[in-house]
Amino acid sequence: MKRIPFLFLVLGMVIVLAGCKNRRNRDNAPRVKGLTKEEILSKQHDAKADFHFMYFKGKADFETIKEDKSEGIGFSYKAYIAKDSLIWASVSKFGIPAGTVLINQDSVKMRVSLERFAIMCDFRVLSNMMGMQVDFGLVQSFFTGDPTLNPSALSLVPNESEEFILREDRPPYQVSWFLNGRHYKLDKMVAEDINLGRKSTITYSDFKDISGQKVPGRALIEATQGAKTRIELEHSTIEIEPKKTNFRFRIPDSYEIRDCSMQ
Repeated sequence: MKRIPFLFLVLGMVIVLAGCKNRRNRDNAPRVKGLTKEEILSKQHDAKADFHFMYFKGKADFETIKEDKSEGIGFSYKAYIAKDSLIWASVSKFGIPAGTVLINQDSVKMRVSLERFAIMCDFRVLSNMMGMQVDFGLVQSFFTGDPTLNPSALSLVPNESEEFILREDRPPYQVSWFLNGRHYKLDKMVAEDINLGRKSTITYSDFKDISGQKVPGRALIEATQGAKTRIELEHSTIEIEPKKTNFRFRIPDSYEIRDCSMQ
């Protein structure tokens, strides 16, 4: 019988043992409802909105509560999203244009038509409004219902509900993502200030099938950072790859220009 070289024998044993170790690691990975974190992330990735452009139209309510005094306003809106690059939105009251917003990866520009001024800022203007650290991805996900995850920082939280809860630290916030167990879109996102104990919540509901994809028909922000803020959007129209898009944004020469510090 032909002898197997000793080096090949050792190499074969290493490969077999490594395979056993990998199987043990997979078998010992924390699971919720039979799924590991990696399997949940894979399903969520498959469920993410797939588009070049999206269009939203609907009505919104905006309310702030400060020192037990409440101020609110309702308005209608239109919004176009160029995936991962631009968000354009206009708001109106009783059919009268009230303002336009243009958001890219680095800046937020607002034109307030009723008061004839414009704000040129970074994402601080939205972070202050929403009571949490905001970036382009979070604003986009507010419409699409997809989380902006950092997979390596996530932990899987055991729970008894039908949701999958993923959690990560984004100092000074601890962020929890509640994924729907049926379609793996967001039911809710909670950002809690670790130091102050305040939190902001975004809730998604009334999911609709749009061109074979799940998109939330309602989105609600409730913030307790600083003044209490409540923003609710109800979409009457959602289109994926609309026939027309609009990203035009111009500030008239007569408008006062304000920066982040002059809000």
